[in-house]
This record gives sequence, C-alpha cells and structure tokens, in this order.
Amino acid sequence: MTDWRTYRITNRTTNSGYIAFELDSYVNFSGGSSNKRIDCKNYSPFSGWWSGDYIEIDNDQTRYYSSGHDFTSTTQVRLSHCRHGCGHSHTDTEYSSLERERNDLINDRDEWRRKYEEIKTQLSSELSTEKLRNVNEMASEKMRQKDRDLVLVGENTKLKEQLESAKTERVGLTKQIEDVKSELSLVRVEKTNQLAIVENKLTQKDDELKGIEKAMADLRVDHEKEKSEKELQISEKDNEVKEKEEKIQKKENEMKVLREKLGLSQEELLEEKIRLKQEKLETFAGDEKINLEQIQNLCDHYEKIISSRLNYNRDGIKEAEKNVAKAKQEISQAGIQMGKIQKFCHKCEKMAKLRSQLDQILGQQYEAKQEVPTNQ
Repeated sequence: MTDWRTYRITNRTTNSGYIAFELDSYVNFSGGSSNKRIDCKNYSPFSGWWSGDYIEIDNDQTRYYSSGHDFTSTTQVRLSHCRHGCGHSHTDTEYSSLERERNDLINDRDEWRRKYEEIKTQLSSELSTEKLRNVNEMASEKMRQKDRDLVLVGENTKLKEQLESAKTERVGLTKQIEDVKSELSLVRVEKTNQLAIVENKLTQKDDELKGIEKAMADLRVDHEKEKSEKELQISEKDNEVKEKEEKIQKKENEMKVLREKLGLSQEELLEEKIRLKQEKLETFAGDEKINLEQIQNLCDHYEKIISSRLNYNRDGIKEAEKNVAKAKQEISQAGIQMGKIQKFCHKCEKMAKLRSQLDQILGQQYEAKQEVPTNQ
C-alpha cells in the first residue's frame, strides 16, 4: 500500500555526502514522529532537485522503515510530475517556459548579489560618501527595475513568491547599505584618531632627534678640544724625549772620548754601552708608562731569539717570538700607540744584541783560561 503525498522544497543544503531538503509541510516517519526535513544521498537524481521543486513521498514507506528520514531510492521519494503541487499535469511547453523563467530569475538574482558584493568591496576601500550615495541610488534603481521585471511575470504563483523574496532581499540590501554607511563612519573616526596619534608620535620623535643632534654636536666639540689637548701633550713629550736623547747622545760621545783616552778593553766598552742603553731605555719606558719588568722580559725574549739562531734552534725561536708578541699585546692594552711600542721593542732588541756580544766575549775569555796549562 502506498500513500504518496506532494511537498515543495523550500531550501537545500549539502553535508557529508547527503543533501538536506527543507519542505513546506511535515512528513510522517516511523514511531509516530514527523519532520519538515529529509536527507537524500548526494547523487542523481537527488542532486538535480532544487528549491521550488515539488516532490512526492510515500508516507507508508517512511512509517515502515526504521531508517528515519534518510532516502536512497526513488521508490520512497520522487520528483513530482506536477511542478506546482496542484495534482494535475501540465504540458511540456508550459513547464519548459516556466523552468526557463525560473532559471533566468535565479541567474538574475545571483548576478545582482555578485554586483552588490563588488560594490560593497569598492565602498570599503575608497571610503567615499559621494560614491556611496551614487551606489545607493544605483542599487535602488536596479531593485525597482527588478521589481518591474518580476511584475511582468507576476501571473504565475511561483514568480509571485520570487517577487516577495526579491522584495525581502531588497530590504536586506538596504539594511546592508546602511550598515556600510555606519561602518564607514566608524572607520573614518578611527582613522582620524590614528592619524592624530601618529602625528603626536612624529612630533615626539622630532624632538628626540633634535636633542640627540645637539648632544652629538656638544660631544664633537668636546672631542675636538680633548684631541687638541692630547696632541699638545704628545708634542711636549716628544720634545722632552728628544732633549733627553740628545743629552744621552752627548754623554755617549763624551764616554767615547774618555774610552779612547783611557784605552778601555772591548769588554769594558760593551759594558759601558749597555749601561748607557739601559738608561735611555728606562727613560723612554718611564715617559710612556712602561714598567721595568716589561723591559727585562722583552730583552730576555730577544736574547733567547739571538741565542736560538746561533744554535739553529727553530722551536726556541718560535717560542721566543710568541713571547715577544704577547708582551707587545700587554703593552698595547695600556693605551700606548703601536708606533711607540715598535720603537721600544727595537731598543730592547739592541740591548739584547749588546748583552749577547758581551756574553760571547766573556765565554771566549773563560775558554781561554781553561786552555792555559797550570804549573806542576
């Protein structure tokens, strides 16, 4: 036994492989329940059913099966031959005409929705009151034109319902336009506030920049002044060093004359040279704030280099040169210029050579004494 009843589809949604159809009246289901919604598998012919179509449902089948309102076969639910639910048939020509009119209206509605979204996007980006007014007038005119077009096909019940739907959509568009106006007003106020904040921050940054530039100018003046003072001090020290060197050179000349008069030995001459060089070295070191321990260490390192070269000891040479570099680094950390450090090292190297010569002479004298035979 069958109990086919006709329903009109009012809405359609797709979810997880099923199509949900909202109907205009209740369908009886098993267990005495009823609902205005049925679910069909998302394949043909169910995928070709749309809002406004009329379908027939066998209510005896729905009461019998325990599957509820899920349909998978046209033996339970099918498309109605009568698109109006009036219970009688229509010619294919009339049906095709109405179908075309219905599709045209749906396309027209979708096109105007698309144009509305484009207009809304343009309004949001340009923030123009004048353009908003023009768009509002254009939208109103298009809605009036749409109303006139819908009135032309208003003899059909289905088209009248679509006309009401268009009017409702028009109200929604009007409300959305008003909302856009309000949103634009709020955006304009917010942008104005943000602009004021940015201008205030820019003013603060300008003031900070001016303060920094003034501080840099003051520092530059102080630096130039300090630089001039240091250059003056260096010049004075250089003059003092030159005077002391001249005095030492004078003493060396005097000692040379004395040695020639006295007829000093080579050993005594070297000892005298070492003494004079030591005095000059200590005077230079004192002027440059170099301590005596550093003088002694550098002289020892240079002596080690000289003796290692004589003995062809490459490891000894490398180790002594490393110690010289380390001593230079320690002196430079005290703020002494590299040129003066090199001059100081050169003096230490000369001192080391004199000591090495003296050591050789003393060694030769010792060996000579050892070779002299003693009287028995």
